[in-house]
Amino acid sequence: MSLIGSRANLTHRCTIQRDQAEADDWGNPGPPDWQTHLEDVRCRFWVPTGQEDIAAGTTIAAVDDARLIVPLGTDVTTSDRIQSVTARGAELVPGPLTIRAVLPRADHIELVLKRVA
Repeated sequence: MSLIGSRANLTHRCTIQRDQAEADDWGNPGPPDWQTHLEDVRCRFWVPTGQEDIAAGTTIAAVDDARLIVPLGTDVTTSDRIQSVTARGAELVPGPLTIRAVLPRADHIELVLKRVA
């Protein structure tokens, strides 16, 4: 059994939110209504080396690229977002972080995250 499969390496916890906005009478989505979907999910967060800057008009924004792994079977999609990541009860990463990709692996799910500052 791998370290991920045994959950020995999943020492962080995260909160996953899902948009619960209801559509109006014409089917258009309403304003976002982020609600807690999953709480206290075992995970492992890290930031690979590197950072990119995006220029949009006269604004330059730093984009943090991060990764998060969660156990197989976790109900998470690219429409969700990570509200926070904690380690031993202390906030490790403030959110929200958008989920850019959900990558199923043999013994875990890897999430590619983005945060624009």
